[in-house]
Amino acid sequence: MGMYEHWRQTYERRVAAWTGTRLGLASSERDPVRCRAGLQALAAHYAGDPQEVRTRQWLRGIALGWMQAHLQELGLGAQSELAQSGAPPLARDLTELLYWYLEPARLGWLKRRWLAAQRQGVAVRPTTHAEVVRIFEAHATRVAAHGLEITGNLHRWLIHET
Repeated sequence: MGMYEHWRQTYERRVAAWTGTRLGLASSERDPVRCRAGLQALAAHYAGDPQEVRTRQWLRGIALGWMQAHLQELGLGAQSELAQSGAPPLARDLTELLYWYLEPARLGWLKRRWLAAQRQGVAVRPTTHAEVVRIFEAHATRVAAHGLEITGNLHRWLIHET
């Protein structure tokens, strides 16, 4: 488990740096903890705290569903021995890594909504679940590529370590 956690943290640093670079964050702000806090603050600025949390939870939930289906296709689904043992919580962990790739799309969408409201001189309207689903679907090809990259990287790491 310690080696797996090391792999997961290393991969998280990599995807947090990718996300931070993509969003133009300073290099000192690209570690996972700072980057996540900065992204949440920026999203809250564009949408307000409740909407920031809601869109993040909805998008993460959709990503979790995708990852669970992907792991099922790989034979690592809920019925596998690994999943039933609960250690490690593979679907959850890999979804957290995948979610980093979705943050630029979410923030871009929230920013566009905020700018449109500013131009019109109105409050930003509440988000809907259907809008968040459309964000995910609009990026489904890239999500799949990144999901395959994550599980492929884990597979290569497992082969190397065993």
